[in-house]
Amino acid sequence: MSVDADASASSPTIGDTLRRAREARGLSLVKLAQDTRIAVRFLEALERNDPEPFPGSVSRMLAMIG
Repeated sequence: MSVDADASASSPTIGDTLRRAREARGLSLVKLAQDTRIAVRFLEALERNDPEPFPGSVSRMLAMIG
């Protein structure tokens, strides 16, 4: 296993951090989608670390849960 693989295995990803923050606030993906006007599919992509979400969507989500 490479050093990079070791680091990623022990460090939470951005998606993990976003999911934990959302869950800690008791927000479902549907509620967060309604409040931020970001489609659930994009929120799910962010939490999966999908590299395709739109920058504006990320900003609105971070403002909502941050």
